[in-house]
Amino acid sequence: MRGEFNGLQKLIRDESPYAFYVHCFAHQLQLVVDTVAQCCPVIADLFNYLPLIVTQVGTSCKRKDALLAKHHDDLMKLMEHGKIIAGIGLHQETNLSRPGATRWGSHLRTLLRIYTMWNAVVDVLAIMVDDAREHTCQAKIFCEEHRIDVPNMDDLVGAMGQSVRTKNKVTRHHYFKVSIFYVVIDATMTEMNHRFNEINTELVDCMSCLNPANNFAKFNVDKFIQLAEIYADDFTETDRLLLRIDLPRFLRNIRRSEEFNECSDVSTLAQLMVQSTKHATFPTVYRLIELTLILPVATSSVERIFSAMKIIKTDLRN
Repeated sequence: MRGEFNGLQKLIRDESPYAFYVHCFAHQLQLVVDTVAQCCPVIADLFNYLPLIVTQVGTSCKRKDALLAKHHDDLMKLMEHGKIIAGIGLHQETNLSRPGATRWGSHLRTLLRIYTMWNAVVDVLAIMVDDAREHTCQAKIFCEEHRIDVPNMDDLVGAMGQSVRTKNKVTRHHYFKVSIFYVVIDATMTEMNHRFNEINTELVDCMSCLNPANNFAKFNVDKFIQLAEIYADDFTETDRLLLRIDLPRFLRNIRRSEEFNECSDVSTLAQLMVQSTKHATFPTVYRLIELTLILPVATSSVERIFSAMKIIKTDLRN
């Protein structure tokens, strides 16, 4: 915990003396992601194609304008059909962001941008294919003039490493499920167990239930109690009993509050609780959220999370 925020570990220890400290948490987590991304050739190709797609679409002003225009048309159609709502700060004009070679968090941002602009990206790439056909025709004419064989790309060829006769035929669903999805899940579990001990893995698993995305879809009372038991020095037996009573009340209260509808991460949840004084109404729940914010202080999102903690502490002092 050294670098930009000097003395950060001491500040955390002063606030929560029994907080868990996972050495090089961000680095170990990034190693897991890096290993999993290379475990399957198809997944590795996906991350190799990401910067190529961003470069091809974003380097040309013509393509960039076409991307934004198509995305705007898609949003207007969705609004007309009532599938999305309009509002201040919603659906702002955006563009594809280039992933960083050493920051895996940037890959997530790029993937989310491509996902939300998928139809527009496909249309722009289709325009590029149409523009390239002219050059393909010129190359074909050149080959014919010089008696060079032009292969038909639609012809069937034998698979590498396996004869066509003995090749097992499977559905696309089976291929993606067994050959890709299961491989990635297995590699993720193996790497997590290899790089994190049982307590650290349990911490991450329990803390993930505090994710407020999708209207607290991952909310799990038993996991929260388990997290409080890990922090036994911060939660007495009475606190844990009170926590089991407060958690269902907290969930009902939050889901009825409109200001929490767009909440998508723990740091935003903590800020909104302070602003609405719910941190005083549910003190044991808020203490859990504070401890959850401590663990990822060394990740690439440190500025955002640490800023959230600073806002919370300032409001409490005032």
